[in-house]
Amino acid sequence: MDSATDQPLVKPFVFDHWLLQSDGTLMRDGQGVHVPPKELHVLRLLLKSVDSVMSKDYLLDHFWPRMDAAEESLTRCIHALLKEHKEHKDFIMTVYGQGY
Repeated sequence: MDSATDQPLVKPFVFDHWLLQSDGTLMRDGQGVHVPPKELHVLRLLLKSVDSVMSKDYLLDHFWPRMDAAEESLTRCIHALLKEHKEHKDFIMTVYGQGY
């Protein structure tokens, strides 16, 4: 825990030219990149589960509990993240019928 904010510390993630800092700042080659909060949370969860499949249902339950438009929202988040990382097509892989 960070005693100043009483928030749990989150480890930074480094992937390719990207750095997701512990404070939620996303950097590419040392430059800050704006990522909306929901996309940032989806990105962080996906990075925590690298090398394993994160089911769509788990993501939906985690971020959009009891919401009808949840699947569309998840698709929009994934699309936005892929658009930001367009030069790396395998940044987020869809495992059809299983998740991401």
